Amino acid sequence: MLKNEARPVITVGISPDYPPFAFVKGSRTMGLDIELIRTILNNMDYNTKIEEMEFSALIPALNSNKVDVILSGLSETPERAEHVKFSNPYYTSSSFSVIVSKKSTISEINELPQNAKIGVQTGSVMEQFINKFDEANKSSFEIMSDSSNAILIEKVKSGEIDGMIVEDVSAPGFTKDIDELKYFDIKNGVAGLSERKYSIGFRKDSQLVDGVNEELENLKNSGDFKKLLKGWKLKYE
Repeated sequence: MLKNEARPVITVGISPDYPPFAFVKGSRTMGLDIELIRTILNNMDYNTKIEEMEFSALIPALNSNKVDVILSGLSETPERAEHVKFSNPYYTSSSFSVIVSKKSTISEINELPQNAKIGVQTGSVMEQFINKFDEANKSSFEIMSDSSNAILIEKVKSGEIDGMIVEDVSAPGFTKDIDELKYFDIKNGVAGLSERKYSIGFRKDSQLVDGVNEELENLKNSGDFKKLLKGWKLKYE
């Protein structure tokens, strides 16, 4: 293994507003995705440089060579696969949650009123889901997209929007220190809901993918990946 200062540097694009995968606590950026990619690249004899950006900027940054790798709870979709080469998946999510005011009496997505203002992160699978749900149910939602989950949280707190859609595993992290908010899970069988697999994204011509897949498999076989997930209170399958 090379000495640390002699190693090549891989620049990783992260959107740090997605607990427990990537988020800021105090002055530190942390989460499963950051710990995972640092471990994988270290085992491949690379140093890791983290570049923080908005979620919607990740794929453009990758394909303009500003970063070499992207991840932040990044699901592989047919649309994204046109522009990104994905690693083997490392996590599976099957549901979303709706964050609402603690004063709200709503406990199911079907109880949201016609014309409700619903926030989603720009370019996310939550944005795709709520558009499909709205179309299937003729809900006439006013869908409010924003690049920042933090801004959407503030809009729910202030009453500017009625709720926001997030991954179910992220809802506890978004609400645990905010007394004014609560969340409910979207039940299976709801229109537009489907299983999603999180992967690491690369440029189409990247030479890193095979090595990352190999290291990911090694982590799983050794039991170290299970420990990583447990450390972030995530399920292991």
